[in-house]
Amino acid sequence: METWQPVTQDELESLITTQLADCSLEQQQLFERCKVAPRLVQIDRGGNVESVYVVAQAGRLVMYYEDVEEGFNISPLSPGGALTSPGHEQWDLRDAFRHLVAAEHSSNPKSPRERQPPMQVNRMPSPQYLIAHACFDCRKSFKVAPRPEREAVCPNCGGQLHEMGRSFKAPSAADAEQWAKVQALYNAGFRFFSYRSVSGPPLPERLSEVEAFIRDNPAHPLRVAAPNESVEPKPLGGSA
Repeated sequence: METWQPVTQDELESLITTQLADCSLEQQQLFERCKVAPRLVQIDRGGNVESVYVVAQAGRLVMYYEDVEEGFNISPLSPGGALTSPGHEQWDLRDAFRHLVAAEHSSNPKSPRERQPPMQVNRMPSPQYLIAHACFDCRKSFKVAPRPEREAVCPNCGGQLHEMGRSFKAPSAADAEQWAKVQALYNAGFRFFSYRSVSGPPLPERLSEVEAFIRDNPAHPLRVAAPNESVEPKPLGGSA
C-alpha cells in the first residue's frame, strides 16, 4: 500500500512551475505580484490541527496547497496565522487564481458604497471534507462525507463502509496481504491521517510487521479509535 506523505517544498515548487505554464499571462503576472516563499500555516482538518503550504497572499487572503485533497485553495488568514475558511475543492492553479481575484475584488471595492461584509469565500455546496472509506469485502475505497447518524454503505456490494481517514491510500484489490494489513490496523484503532505536526513511527509496510507494531505503539498518534474486533479478517487466498 502506498503510504501518504505530505508534499515537500521542492515538490510543491515543481508543481507550481508546471501549472503556471498553463496559466494566462495575466495570471502569471498576478502570481508574480502575490507569490510568497512557501510557508506552513495551520489548517483544521476535521478537528485535527495540521499544516499546509501558503504560496501566495493578497491582503488577508492566501492561496495554499491542500496536499490531502491535492489541489490549490484560498482562505482568509487569522491574525494568529491560521486558515479561517479552508475549503475542500481540488482547484488547479488557474481556477485558484480566478477565485483569488474574485474574492480580492469583493473585499477591496472601488468606493465606500461597494464595501462588503467581512471577507467570505464562495464554496461548493457541501460543507464537509470527503473522507476515504473502505469496504473490506470488495477491497475498494470510496470518498464519502462522514455520516455520524448512520453507517455508510458500499455502492458496490451494499455492505458496510469503514471510515479510514482522509489520507488513506487503498491497496490494489488483488493485494490480499496489504488489505489484511490495513484491516488489522483498522481493527486495532489506527486511522489514516496526516500527522505532520506530531511524531510517531511510520505504519508498517507488511502484514508480518503488524502484530509487533500494534503491541509496541499503544499511544501512536494515528491510534485514535477503540479496538474493533467485530470486523472479521478476510482470508488471504491469492495474496502476493
